[in-house]
This record gives sequence, C-alpha cells and structure tokens, in this order.
Amino acid sequence: MNTAKRMNKFNLDMATQSLSQSAVYSKISQLLKKSNHKSILEIMELVNKYNVREISPREMMRLAEELHKLGLVSDNAYLFMSFQPEMHPAFDATVGRHTGQTAEPDKKRDYIEIWENQVHNDKRSGSLNARKSDDVLKVLVNLQGLRAAA
Repeated sequence: MNTAKRMNKFNLDMATQSLSQSAVYSKISQLLKKSNHKSILEIMELVNKYNVREISPREMMRLAEELHKLGLVSDNAYLFMSFQPEMHPAFDATVGRHTGQTAEPDKKRDYIEIWENQVHNDKRSGSLNARKSDDVLKVLVNLQGLRAAA
C-alpha cells in the first residue's frame, strides 16, 4: 500500500478512535516505521518533546492540547489531561489551604504513576470516571511506548 493510501486510511481511523485504544497505537507504530508524512512527524515531535514520566502540569496541559489538535485523543481525555488544578491562580488559597500544598505548576512529575493511582482510586470507590481515567492512563502509556520505540 502506498504512503498516500496508508495516510488516508490512518486519517479515517483516527476520526473514530483515539490514542487510548491499542489499535490506534499499533497503527501509529507501523506508520512511524514506513512513512514520513507531516502528521507522523508531528506525532514523533510530541513523543520526543514530552516525557510523560517527567512532565510538569503546565507541560501536561500543552501536551493534551497538542494531542487533541492532532485528533489523537477524545474530548473527554483532553479535558481530563488538561485539567491541572495547580495552574489555577487561587490554588494556594483554596485547595492548598486545605491540603498544605503549594502550587508548583512547573515541577516535573511521573504522570503515569499519577494516573495509575487515579485509576486505582476511581475503581476502588466505584467512580463513574473510572473508564475515562483509564483512557487517559492508556494514552500516557502508549505515548511512553512510542517514546521508547523511537
């Protein structure tokens, strides 16, 4: 199959799926090895630009936005990934006052670990958001897998 046909099929598939699904991850991995199309280059730039095992809340917001613009995450995954309470100017006076935390929006963290804990807590508590949290975790794990394969 030539590059143009692969990219048309890829774009069609991306319209109905997101990076949280393993089928999309497999397609991206295969295309990365076979093509140099602009959107593939954009994906690789993101993979190389952001290390989800060492990323700040500010960077996570940017990553979520860029993934959403490329059509690689659903609206829900985008909302969950981009919601970073420490970015709110009143964090210290509200959440921080009750938890003893201060906002550190530029401090690097392991977001796979953060979302593993979130998924565990959501499932344990029977949260209606458990599936959405799991989708975000899958996106991050898949991005990390692409980074390792690059």
